[in-house]
Amino acid sequence: MGNDERDFGLELEIAAPRQAVFEALRDPTAIADWWEAEVDGGGEVGETMRVSFGTGGWTDLRVDRLERPAAIEWACTAQAISRFNPPDEWVGTRMSFDFEAMGEGRTRLLFVHHGLRPLDCIELCERGWSYHLGSTLKRKLEDPATKLV
Repeated sequence: MGNDERDFGLELEIAAPRQAVFEALRDPTAIADWWEAEVDGGGEVGETMRVSFGTGGWTDLRVDRLERPAAIEWACTAQAISRFNPPDEWVGTRMSFDFEAMGEGRTRLLFVHHGLRPLDCIELCERGWSYHLGSTLKRKLEDPATKLV
């Protein structure tokens, strides 16, 4: 899935209402929870969130689009990740999240990291997105014992 061969995409079905899934990807506190990182900054259009991974580095994501509760888009504006070569290789890429209500409190999340496939981090990043969205986010939304903040 993705718009072209340079994009990486995931399609997930989550047993949670669309608004809850949207907020888990809009609210910096919730993002910190499922991404297992520290997130500073705001989650509204034009604001930038700094996602810090401890000694592993950080990524700045500007919120470029919020269509409540249907879509979110982030743009990477700065980055210093020690495991990447170069450490700022996401700069200029975009991440889009589209949310489709499926009825009965279920949501289809369509995620695309635009421009990810040509980067050196592709294997690490595909595994990371698959884990954090497909496992951590999904589990935290579906299991009341691990509910997002």
